[in-house]
Amino acid sequence: MRLAFLLVLLSVVRFGFGQSTLKEMLRQDFASSREKPYSLHPYWYAVDTVNIGTRDTVIFHNKPAYYLGVKSTCQWLNWSFTSSRTINQSSYFSCVGHGYSVSAVNGSGAYSFKLKEAAGQTYLKLINHKFQVSWFAVFRSLEYDSRNVAYPVITLVRLKHKPV
Repeated sequence: MRLAFLLVLLSVVRFGFGQSTLKEMLRQDFASSREKPYSLHPYWYAVDTVNIGTRDTVIFHNKPAYYLGVKSTCQWLNWSFTSSRTINQSSYFSCVGHGYSVSAVNGSGAYSFKLKEAAGQTYLKLINHKFQVSWFAVFRSLEYDSRNVAYPVITLVRLKHKPV
C-alpha cells in the first residue's frame, strides 16, 4: 500500500514538473547567476524574423535592449509567453517611421508548447495555429553586458525526429 502511494505521488510530482512553464524553468536555472533576485523580461529577441517553424536553429536573447544592439537590420523576432502553455511570435520593424510597427509572422502568431525532459536534456514541442508540430532541443546559456550583468539565452535546435 505504501509503495503504491509513493508511486502515485512520484507520478504526480513528475507530471507537475513537466507542465511547468519554460519561463519558470529558465528562472530557476538562472537564479544562481545573479547576486540578487531578478525577474525575467517578458520578451525574447532574435535577429531572424522568419517563422520559427521553418528554422533549424533560433537563438533568443532576454536582454532588454538586445534589439538596440542589432546592427544593419530592419526587423527582428519577438517571442513572448502569453500563458503557461502558449508563446506569441511577432515581427518588429524598427526602421519604419517613428516607433515600432508590429505584425504577426504566421497568421495568428501563436504557438502552444509542451516540454519534455529526457536524460538531462530539455525538449520543446511547438504546435502552430495550423496544428503543425516541431520538436526542438533546448539549450540554455548566459550572455553578459558591459556591466557584467548576466541575461539568459535560449537556443532552439530543430530535431529531425521526435525525441525518445
